[in-house]
Amino acid sequence: MRFNTCLQWKVQNYELVEILKELVIAGTVKEQLKILKDLKETHLKNEEVNVNSELSSYVIYILVDLYLSSKIKCPLREGVSRILRNLTDKPKEMFHQEMRDALTLRLKEDDRSLYKYNFYANVMISCFESFSFDNLVTIAVENDILLFIDDALTLCNEMLRTENSLEQLTVTKISKCVHSVTQLCVSIIKKLRTPYHDMFKLHALNLAKNELIPLDTRCICGFLMVLSCNKQDYQELMKEIHSVPSDLTKISLYSGILNTLPYWELVKEKDIPKLCNIYEVLFNSLLGIQARNPTCKVIIVGVSRIMLLLIKSIQHNPEGVVPLLPKLLDYIWANSNQHLDSVKHTNILIMELLIKLHAKEVDILKPIYHKMLVTPFWRSAKYLALLSLVQMGMQVGEILSSCPDLIVNILEEIKSCKESPTSQIVSSYQELMKKHYFEEKDEKKWTNIWIKPLLEAFHHCNNVSLKLILVTAINLKPSIVEDIINSEHSSISTILTCLNLCNENNFFQCNTTTDNNKWKGVILYEILSEAAIHQSVSVRLSLLTLIVNSDKITKVYTTKELELIKKYLKHIFNISSDRVEQNFFTQLKKFLTRMWHSKCSLYKHVENTKDFTKTTAINQITEVEKEYKTFSKWLGQLCLDNLFPGANHLRKSLALQILVLCHDLNFWPMNEIIDLNEENGNIILSCLSDSYEFIKDLAMKLITTTPGLCPAFQDPDQVFYILKECINAGSSIRPSDSNTATYLLSTLASFQFSNFTITLIAEEYKECEKILQEAVPYQEKFCCLMVVLHHLRKQLIVAESSLLKAAATGPLYGLLSMARSLLRITDFKCLNNIHWHDLIQQIITVSFSCNHAVASIVNSSSPEGHLPMDLDLDQSIFQDEVVDLDDPKEVSSQMVLLCSWRTVKEVSLLLGEIVEKASISDEEKGGLLNKEDILKIGDHLITMLAETKHRGAFEQAYIGFCKLVSRLWRSSQQDLHQVPKKWLQETMQEIQSEGTLCATRRSAGIPFMIQALMCMELTEVKRSTMDECMDQLLKIAEDQNLSFETHTHALNIMRALFRNSVLHTVISPFVERAIVIAIIGFSASTWAERNSATLLFSTLVVRVFGVAKSKSHILSWKNKMTGRIFFQRYPNLF
Repeated sequence: MRFNTCLQWKVQNYELVEILKELVIAGTVKEQLKILKDLKETHLKNEEVNVNSELSSYVIYILVDLYLSSKIKCPLREGVSRILRNLTDKPKEMFHQEMRDALTLRLKEDDRSLYKYNFYANVMISCFESFSFDNLVTIAVENDILLFIDDALTLCNEMLRTENSLEQLTVTKISKCVHSVTQLCVSIIKKLRTPYHDMFKLHALNLAKNELIPLDTRCICGFLMVLSCNKQDYQELMKEIHSVPSDLTKISLYSGILNTLPYWELVKEKDIPKLCNIYEVLFNSLLGIQARNPTCKVIIVGVSRIMLLLIKSIQHNPEGVVPLLPKLLDYIWANSNQHLDSVKHTNILIMELLIKLHAKEVDILKPIYHKMLVTPFWRSAKYLALLSLVQMGMQVGEILSSCPDLIVNILEEIKSCKESPTSQIVSSYQELMKKHYFEEKDEKKWTNIWIKPLLEAFHHCNNVSLKLILVTAINLKPSIVEDIINSEHSSISTILTCLNLCNENNFFQCNTTTDNNKWKGVILYEILSEAAIHQSVSVRLSLLTLIVNSDKITKVYTTKELELIKKYLKHIFNISSDRVEQNFFTQLKKFLTRMWHSKCSLYKHVENTKDFTKTTAINQITEVEKEYKTFSKWLGQLCLDNLFPGANHLRKSLALQILVLCHDLNFWPMNEIIDLNEENGNIILSCLSDSYEFIKDLAMKLITTTPGLCPAFQDPDQVFYILKECINAGSSIRPSDSNTATYLLSTLASFQFSNFTITLIAEEYKECEKILQEAVPYQEKFCCLMVVLHHLRKQLIVAESSLLKAAATGPLYGLLSMARSLLRITDFKCLNNIHWHDLIQQIITVSFSCNHAVASIVNSSSPEGHLPMDLDLDQSIFQDEVVDLDDPKEVSSQMVLLCSWRTVKEVSLLLGEIVEKASISDEEKGGLLNKEDILKIGDHLITMLAETKHRGAFEQAYIGFCKLVSRLWRSSQQDLHQVPKKWLQETMQEIQSEGTLCATRRSAGIPFMIQALMCMELTEVKRSTMDECMDQLLKIAEDQNLSFETHTHALNIMRALFRNSVLHTVISPFVERAIVIAIIGFSASTWAERNSATLLFSTLVVRVFGVAKSKSHILSWKNKMTGRIFFQRYPNLF
């Protein structure tokens, strides 16, 4: 847009200048359009134009310049177009003149680029479509347009002809330009109807022959060619087309003929034989093209489109289709099972047009009918033909008499489909059934023919297609619902499915039956009660869905419905399927929501009820509320009863999820669902010792959000006792004990501590006295952290003197896990306090020391069987360890390893938690961390990733490092923002310099480090240094002068990057070179390099062909690719 050009004019009108400045600085398109509309209203009225034509011409110039300079789909351009279209009289004439001059000026520009030709071609096309120019305006620029078209098409032809190996991107740009320019040619020819130019024909023919251009664009070229030479006789044109060797070129030219020339121009007056002859020639030629290219998708799609055009053209003479009919039906039948959707849809349109040609003189139905009878049921063409025959009025009874097993076979085909059956199969059954319903007067006979086989199919296979058919049947004859229920052959599953379908489609709304023994007057409650305890989980779930779903969310549940729900819920705790569990909770949420809304609607009804009926309404709501309260209390007690000692994981999780759902919905207070007493509190509290963390999370959430559930957490003595027990359990050598202690301490810290409680704790732990002297945010969590830190220092002293003692008596990881859990439930935004700042600094320092104490184990090349005295050091410093081995409490290498790698894990996650949430003093005032802290943590994590050999340790270090890098990429401080890039460069230099990095264990943490730096950049700042990094790695792997360790590092890093889904898009261009490197690596001299190359190659196979969709040895079609497509994507591998 050239706003600034407008401002450079010597416009005397100060008001206009100010308006133009506003246009330049406007922030949104809406504001710009408002300014332009005001300009139009002010300066483009007829009276204003007559008074100040120069000023009006300036406004017209601005509008035209904006229109011609903006992108095609720009919202501002659309708004300007509407303004220009609404001009009248004198302003309209000025607009036409300005548009002519502007187009002439732009078309004479010296810029010979594809972008320029494509852009202005689209601009002129939109001009012709949007504005009703006089022919004089178009003729005035005709020569310039023709010259522009000739230059554009010449450039495209030259580029396609002279450059042998064009990149795909360049070919796409050329194709877009050709598409736009040839469309402009067609518009010019149609609008001006001027003598046709030979240059159009020559350009169009050359482009239509080019194999690099897409078929759609080549078809437009064929269209243009026919337009350019339509004065020729069609036979000469056909001869010219038949001389073309390329089948795609023939398709594009056939498209031009059939799109351009109607049938009366293809033949002389009333020369019907010639008409039939040319269509037969075209038809046979198309069949030959598809026969020669049976696997080419482009040709198959192109032939189907031309066939459709041919049938459309032949509509004017139905007799012309008779000689083509046998082969045409064979073509339709062959394409009915095509996997290309566009071909299948085109096939259906061809069949519909063919059916319309049926007349007394031309019998189309009979051949279709006979071919349908002999077609197997697995062919889609059979159902396409059935639909067509029914739509043309053929009697269903006649079809059934000729094919008596039709219904059974259709249902068998629906049942046998592993995937969803095609819509044609279902539609054919529905249409036949509907039409036969109106043909057959005996409803019982109709039911036996259509409904009975359907119900039998339902009994064996209950899929979506059969449900759709059953809905259609019920719409036709609602009374079949009762027949289904009363039938001896109907299973409970079929009955419930039928009832659910009726319920979903509101078929029970008109049912006025008041039988209290039947649900909605349809089915006995006894039958539904049996379904509630049915052995099939899906049947029970169908019953719940039936009771819960209603057309109104305010509909009150009846007593018998609540009894059914109770019976169902008693047997729900044996669910073993995640899918069924998810569906159950969806329905349970609906059930509880409807309970609440129905109760609220009754209260609202009472408010709007007149005085003489209010008593009845109040009695009703009292009764309903009493039933609902009784049910909610029963539900809560049922959940508590299923939390008994020894209950399995599924039972506990389901019971806790129901209680949490009731709490989250907040429809009733928790004291109306469960009794808030010590007994129930202990039941839920015992779930914290479960081995599944999911159950621990649910129990912790329930305890912390339900006041009064655990009274012990309010008693100072009990709080102090629980705190000490948590510390003791957290020091256990069993990870399960320390994990339970972590959850228990986090739960305890979520409750408010009284002053007496803090005083009691401070008496033993002097560090907590500062809480009594000064207000500290989150004093409960602060107090617990100080206690944890106190004991952690004690264990650290033991670990620094004897790691064997620490592993046996006080492993560090339990207390570190407690500290991390306490920080996780703390809001760091509120920790603007000097005491919290000091505490965070202490935690960071202690974490570094803990990691240093166990580093010798996890950094060992073989940490699994490593003991501290195994190091090549002065053995005198390990004399304590040697003595301790004779202790009755035996310490194994596995215990030392467990202590070590879990400590490294907790340190990494703890530091990651801090850097992710804590404020930085350089970014905001009163930050908990400063720049030095961030860099120290970063250096520490990098060292861990570079030196740690234990996989579990460096995988957890990777998580913490990702959090750190993510925070740095988001940092507003430029020096912090550049740190990850600096780390990446230093790591790449270290790899190339053949430094101290170890290549064992697949380069250990080095690939994780590179992966974190690159992925977090792409996630946070939406850009990547991938190109630079991958280029370095590929060059390292290709350089034969470097050591095998350097090659191994490069291969292992590339494997990690190619496996990462976040980098999928940006890393795809490097697949080709990586495959070559991996294959060359198979013949490397060292086993380490060969192994890494093999692993990289398997990763690349997954990246190219996708993750295996089948676990069997049979390869899924989703993991296959044709050789043509593979080598199109990776041409250098050919």
